[in-house]
Formats: sequence, structure tokens, C-alpha cells
Amino acid sequence: MTKNIILNIAVYICKFLKLTYLLLLIGVTVVFVHYQINPKSYDSVYFNEKSNKTYEFKIKQSSPDSQVNKEIEMNKMTALNKIKTGSLYFLYLRLGTILVLSYLITKQFQIVITSVKKMETFKKNNAISFKRIGIYLFIIFIITSFWSVQYLFGDKYYEINKIEISLTPLIWMLLSFIMAEIFKEGHKISEENELTV
Repeated sequence: MTKNIILNIAVYICKFLKLTYLLLLIGVTVVFVHYQINPKSYDSVYFNEKSNKTYEFKIKQSSPDSQVNKEIEMNKMTALNKIKTGSLYFLYLRLGTILVLSYLITKQFQIVITSVKKMETFKKNNAISFKRIGIYLFIIFIITSFWSVQYLFGDKYYEINKIEISLTPLIWMLLSFIMAEIFKEGHKISEENELTV
């Protein structure tokens, strides 16, 4: 009974995560489309890379002496509307692809949990699901390994190109492929047992 409660909680968490990824994708898309229609409304939005893969966004205040405006000047933050259009498309497609793949990973994981809940653990579909998760994680690894942004600062265009190798998706990918092989072998053994009975 405890097993089913834990599995039910895991299924609900998967459903919640899928909904979250979907809402994030819709929100990012709405902001991206709105920016294309009315870029002037983002004149007061500034961004800066705070540390590795984290970004800081600030909205410029109307008062010139505000603390936020001083931080924007001190950190030499870039206005969002100064980013080149090609860079915006690249960043949107990159983020959108990561959200879609995260949704698909969660969906495949939910399929595995549901089959375990139904006592169909070592079925061929579970091995296929883990292989798909591994492939999705490899694509995420490729996408998150590099990024490029071109922006206008003063009267000159600057370009930031980064290649950052994150081992986390690779480790999860490796674990997914190992789980796929374990479930594949489990499926073969369960088929052999059914034939001998």
C-alpha cells in the first residue's frame, strides 16, 4: 500500500511539472511575441549575467536617484531592447527547446511510474522510455553547452560567445541508458520465465 501512495505522489509531481513546463513555455512565448510587437515597452528592463548560468533582471525606476538605477549603472547592465533580433530568436528557441524536452522527459518518466504502479515493471515500453529520456538529455546537453548574444552598448555592438560543458545532463543521460538496459534485460528474463511456465 505504501508503494502505491509513493507512486501516486510521483505521478502527481510529474503532472505538476508538465503543467509548469507548459505554462513557462506559454509565458516565454507571450513575452517574446509581445517584445516583437512592442519593443519600446521593454526600454526600462535591464539584464546582466550575475554568475555562471544565472541572470539578473532589473526594471529601471522613474526616480534617477533610486538604488535600482544606481545598481544598473554600477553593474553596467544592458537594456533588453539593445539585444540584436537574431540573438533574441536564438535565446528563445534555445529556452523553448529546453522546456519542451523537459516536458517530454517528465512525460516519459510518468509513463514508467504508471507501468510500475500497474505491476508491469519489466515491459519493453519502459526500456524505450528510458532510452528516449537519455536522448532528450543528450540534446539538452548539446543545447546548453553553448550560447551567443549580440547587443548594443553605447554605439558599438558586442558579442558574448560561451561554451560551457555541464556534466549533469551527461550523467543523467548515462544513468537513463543504464536503466534502459536493465529494463530491457528484465523484459527478456520475464519473457523467458513466462515461456518456461
